[in-house]
Amino acid sequence: MANFYGVSADYLLGLSENRNEYSSDIFALKHNDDAIGILKSGTINNRLICEGITAIAKDIKESHRRHT
Repeated sequence: MANFYGVSADYLLGLSENRNEYSSDIFALKHNDDAIGILKSGTINNRLICEGITAIAKDIKESHRRHT
C-alpha cells in the first residue's frame, strides 16, 4: 500500500510525519522531509547550519540551567 501511494509505511501507520523513508541514521535526527531535502541538496552550507544548531542548543541548556 505504501508503494502504491509513494509514501513510507511509517507514514501510513501514523508513526512518522515524513512521507519518504530514510536510513535509520537520518531518521534518528527527526527532521521533516523539507529539512532533509534542503540538507541533502547541497545548496546551503551544512557545517554552518550545524554550528547554528549547536549554539542554539547550548543557549537553551544554559537558560534552562539558570531557571531551575
